[in-house]
Amino acid sequence: MKDCLFSNTIREFEGPAKFYSSHYEFLNKSARPEIEALRKKYQTWFKSYASLEKRPEKRNDIL
Repeated sequence: MKDCLFSNTIREFEGPAKFYSSHYEFLNKSARPEIEALRKKYQTWFKSYASLEKRPEKRNDIL
């Protein structure tokens, strides 16, 4: 499983999302502070989920 959801790159795009781009694409390229906060939150959730997947007893009761 991947360790990181988003690219580790310098982001300079400050504009709005394009109507033809995916939500992920916008989140991955935006330099806006509020989008950075979302990326951090999603990454935290992703790491939490990944750690659950690595546990020997998979927790089906949380779904």
